[in-house]
Amino acid sequence: MKLRVLDICKQKGLTQKDLADTLGISNVGLSQQINGNPTIETLEKIANALKVEFWELFTSDTSRSELTALIEYKNTFYKADTLDGLKDIVKKIEKRK
Repeated sequence: MKLRVLDICKQKGLTQKDLADTLGISNVGLSQQINGNPTIETLEKIANALKVEFWELFTSDTSRSELTALIEYKNTFYKADTLDGLKDIVKKIEKRK
């Protein structure tokens, strides 16, 4: 799942390095977090540093759809923009049980 961290940084006039410095981590460490599978705690720290709500890291204000679903299951996040996408997530989760 792609996060909107860099989009939000750009909107706020910040660089990735600025955010990394605020979080007290390296630029490479931040990049690994936002491109990997960050923990909830890390995402909360990023949202707080950017002064945005947690859910804003996952949505785009330029591409509103009828459905936006953010699901966390066993520390993995899933995002769906369509009903079919939501159904696919449910299938994936059922396979993980």
